[in-house]
Amino acid sequence: MLSLTRGRVARRLRVLTEIARDRVRSRIGARQDAAALESIREAVTAAGLDPESNPGLHYFRGADLVLARRGDSPQQQQADAAFAAHDPVLASRENRFARAAARALEFVGRGPPEPGSSPFNWYVWSLAFRSGNALAAAPA
Repeated sequence: MLSLTRGRVARRLRVLTEIARDRVRSRIGARQDAAALESIREAVTAAGLDPESNPGLHYFRGADLVLARRGDSPQQQQADAAFAAHDPVLASRENRFARAAARALEFVGRGPPEPGSSPFNWYVWSLAFRSGNALAAAPA
């Protein structure tokens, strides 16, 4: 009788699960990088900064192309989210979006990061900058 916890079938299931986990992790990372690229691009443009010298844009450059090459779609995003929610390894993983949103409060009302700051700091600043602009543009 086949066992799902021991033997060849169990080993094969573990290998297939790890392959699926790696692919989902890769697509999630690519989506996060593409979102960071877009956020930084919009904030840098709105702030009148030079995009050619921006380390955040250089770091995340091409993320949108990587995501397109991996064949992303709303259905794929939904399937990845369902897999990640039920996979103990991916479910326990730290969410960069949540960490960036929490840190964005540090950048509210401040200018852009210092030259040489990490690409993540540029992403966090872009979130604060864009939300500050959205609040300022909202009707009172």
